[in-house]
Amino acid sequence: MNSTRQRWRGAASGLTSRHHDKVRPPETLVGAARPRSFDERASSGVAPASDALRCLTPRQLEVLALMAQGCSNVAIARQLYISAKAVVQHTSQIYERLDLVADDDDTHRRVSAVLRYLLPQPVA
Repeated sequence: MNSTRQRWRGAASGLTSRHHDKVRPPETLVGAARPRSFDERASSGVAPASDALRCLTPRQLEVLALMAQGCSNVAIARQLYISAKAVVQHTSQIYERLDLVADDDDTHRRVSAVLRYLLPQPVA
């Protein structure tokens, strides 16, 4: 007959978390433990080497990269495991740090931010 410990191990081996799809592999969390310089981010492919983007945090660069891929705020939130409200806050900070004002009716701030991310020179 199995010991109690063996029965618990057997029962626990079949259990899964209902959030198993949200758990990131450990290797993706190692770099998050320490801040990286802009040059490290640029060389790792996380951010393009643009002077205009040096003022953004690593998380803001992740949000901007997903914006450049055409993702909606909800899709960005899903991929980064954050709330949609947090995405809105990050995008607002991106606009502010890139000096993209909301008063101008002729340009769309989201498009302007993505263009600054994708193009080596700022758009005039």
